[in-house]
Amino acid sequence: MSDSIFFQLTDNRYADFAFPRHFHEHYSIQIIHEGINIGFTERNEYRVEKHGLLIINPGDIHGGTTPKENALHYTTFRIDPSVIDAIMRQNQVLKSGTVFFDTSPIYSRRLCLLVLNTLESIQRQDHDTTEENFTALIMQLLNEYSNQNEGMDGSEKHPAILRAQAYIHENYDQSFTLHDLAKEAFISPYHLIRQFKKIRGVTPFQYLRNLRVEKAKKLMRQYSISEAASSVGFCDHSHFLKSFKQIEGLAPSTYRSSVH
Repeated sequence: MSDSIFFQLTDNRYADFAFPRHFHEHYSIQIIHEGINIGFTERNEYRVEKHGLLIINPGDIHGGTTPKENALHYTTFRIDPSVIDAIMRQNQVLKSGTVFFDTSPIYSRRLCLLVLNTLESIQRQDHDTTEENFTALIMQLLNEYSNQNEGMDGSEKHPAILRAQAYIHENYDQSFTLHDLAKEAFISPYHLIRQFKKIRGVTPFQYLRNLRVEKAKKLMRQYSISEAASSVGFCDHSHFLKSFKQIEGLAPSTYRSSVH
């Protein structure tokens, strides 16, 4: 791999907390250290306990809760899709369409040890061993738990929703109205809201807010929190802070300090 960072690592602790419906642009691989993670993706509900793994695909609408009596502690690997592509190329694995992983909880002693070994090598700052363990982890997940090119979200059957999503991704840093979005999607505003929520699980502007938070997270590596927020289209800083905490469960400053 290149010398650039090939994944982000966050340590997460929550108690009696509920995540709203949201999505990420990256793959998330979680390992539960303590407590119970209860939630859902677009395809299934899940309950993940200690030593269990959970994978969330890019764009998957998901949410979850932490029982009050079971404080949750887990580690998340946040992986850009380009990293999965690079690992497949380097290991001569032919890619067929978009890579999706099974979103059901995984209980595998072998995979759990690979994750823990990766975390241990990161703490030792042993970069070569980290890359070796991480690559082995991704390859096993690809071989045993990936599901490619099946159009899992079903949105390809709804061109209006695809057009609306494309417009949101192209103009997320700009101000536009529901009427503007509906016009681009060739559908009435009323039917756009209904169909978008039916297919994606959130309204168009909930989707937009989520996307802006995702983009801001990347900019926060190089810029101040306020600069990142305004660059992605948040005109009201307090709205950004509230949106970020609702989606991530953390304030932007806490999130930035927790990312490695």
